[in-house]
Amino acid sequence: MMLLVLSGCFLVTFLFSLGITSLVREYAVKNAVIDMPNERSSHTEPTPRGGGIAVSIPIVISIIGVYLFDLISSPLFIGLLISALIITIIGWLDDHKHIMFYWRVIFYSIASIWTISWVGSLDAISIGLIRIPLPYMWGYIVTFLGLVWLTNLYNFMDGTDGLAALQGICAGFFGGVLMLLEGETGLALICFIIVSSCLGFLYWNWPPAKIFMGDIGSCLLGFIFGALALISDVTGTVSVSIWCMLLSVFICDATFTLIKRIVRREKWYDAHCSHAYQRLVQMGMTHKQLAIAFFFLNTIAIWPMSYAAYAIPSHAVYISIGIVVLMFALWLLVQIRYHYYFKNSQVL
Repeated sequence: MMLLVLSGCFLVTFLFSLGITSLVREYAVKNAVIDMPNERSSHTEPTPRGGGIAVSIPIVISIIGVYLFDLISSPLFIGLLISALIITIIGWLDDHKHIMFYWRVIFYSIASIWTISWVGSLDAISIGLIRIPLPYMWGYIVTFLGLVWLTNLYNFMDGTDGLAALQGICAGFFGGVLMLLEGETGLALICFIIVSSCLGFLYWNWPPAKIFMGDIGSCLLGFIFGALALISDVTGTVSVSIWCMLLSVFICDATFTLIKRIVRREKWYDAHCSHAYQRLVQMGMTHKQLAIAFFFLNTIAIWPMSYAAYAIPSHAVYISIGIVVLMFALWLLVQIRYHYYFKNSQVL
């Protein structure tokens, strides 16, 4: 019976996302909600944006639905719904008329604080059998920074066709499977709604993209994954570390790039095009090739390693280190190859 319900929700959400993205695309063209290419862009043609509303609406509805069917508690419902609405509204406004970065961060911070006040914060960093306690205030600080950073970095990584939607599909699907294994049907349903809505949107966003996700989709996806990770950790089902593994391609590329920019004393808060995935496109990889490579990296490497860390807690630390080393090696290889590619291009 549960499988039938999940399948029905999945199909309905997919069709809704597929249809609403088409309507939003028409609306964006008529109202000039267009992403114009510039020196930092990975695309060359003006493209409508804001299609992420086809992902945001199903997520909000799923939060309401699992509460009405008594699959999540009232505090979790209130903590998720209000924050999701805040980020969705700010994303919609930013896609229509640019909102200064600091204002967006302020509202993301408000949403994060709201969620923490209802859900709670991390009291420790758990990686398998290793548990590092966090003193009272440090737990709130780490949780707050994690939610805000994940919201922003997901937006930073939404720069090539299909990438943000594929990450939503990959992390949402495997996260949903783990939630089902832990008996968290409500959280699992939200995860699978993320997958189906991203699939519907991906039809229009697959290279060459006919519409971009925009802040309304990418920021909410980043936040909702962070919130799901927090909830599952607080409830003792799946730790934040496992979720970090599932999101490791995005987290590592964004974090390593940020650290590099800070070390080089660059204006790290300014828009740029120095992420590894952007470098690959700049060196000639097509958006389709990048999307396919990203999908296989997740399914062939990240999924098995994440499940191994979940199933064998005594090995989780070593697996976590292995993922970080793998991601850093790939990131560094791309940065080095880009350096020599750019140098040789200048010589030619």
